[in-house]
Amino acid sequence: MNLGESRYSLLNCVFIKMNIIEKIKSLNFPYGEYVVVGSGILDVLNIRDAIDIDIAITAKLHTILKSTGDWEEELRYGNIHLKKDIFEIIPKLNWDKYNTTVEEAILSAKIIEDIPFMNLEELCKFKKALGREKDFKDIELIKNYLDKNNTLRIFHKKPSPTKEAYNLKDALERLGIRVYLELDDGHKHIDLAIPRAKLNVEVDGIQHLTNPHQIVADLNRGYYSHKNGFNTMHISNEMIHSHLKEISDALAEASKIRERKIYVHLN
Repeated sequence: MNLGESRYSLLNCVFIKMNIIEKIKSLNFPYGEYVVVGSGILDVLNIRDAIDIDIAITAKLHTILKSTGDWEEELRYGNIHLKKDIFEIIPKLNWDKYNTTVEEAILSAKIIEDIPFMNLEELCKFKKALGREKDFKDIELIKNYLDKNNTLRIFHKKPSPTKEAYNLKDALERLGIRVYLELDDGHKHIDLAIPRAKLNVEVDGIQHLTNPHQIVADLNRGYYSHKNGFNTMHISNEMIHSHLKEISDALAEASKIRERKIYVHLN
């Protein structure tokens, strides 16, 4: 590398460091359609500098970006990646060694200054699956960061799901719906998450209707989910007890309808 290239590389790193949040916001990507992966969150948390920004996006947004003609296309791993400036757009996350989809990564993202980043726990899983030397170095950096920050833990304890939530999950999965229990979306743990339908389900006790502070908290929780493109429905424990089959049948069909509406135009 000559002096001019070295100077350009240094200036580029400084530019990214100072403007990573602003640069991502300048893309004007819609909430719920993307998540920053790779070293983006490491840079924002001052764990290490990023030299570029990788963003995983939904199939819907990928189709829109391709149609603009503003992005350079590159075929990698059987998928069309998009490149522009310091950004690389990834259309698919999951493969045989890593099963988290883009939609699931979006749902569990850590929100920093209104930007969704792959959370640190998920990032460690992602980098372990990639298996490169630099990925293992990043995993060690993340662990060291978490050790020094007691408010963050790489393997945090999840709330225990209720019997009603378990029963509804089992009923839905028997109907072919992939469901996640107590998934952390960066603001809260969701009782039941159905990422492909962009649907969260909260199974509620009576306090969610009789406690004013709980009502306000639930409204705030729903707000953050909605910002990320996910809708939330609430089902009481009593309804699960009395009408599990009817609810699971209807919810499974509604999830399939939502999924078709989200993805059918991309086929």
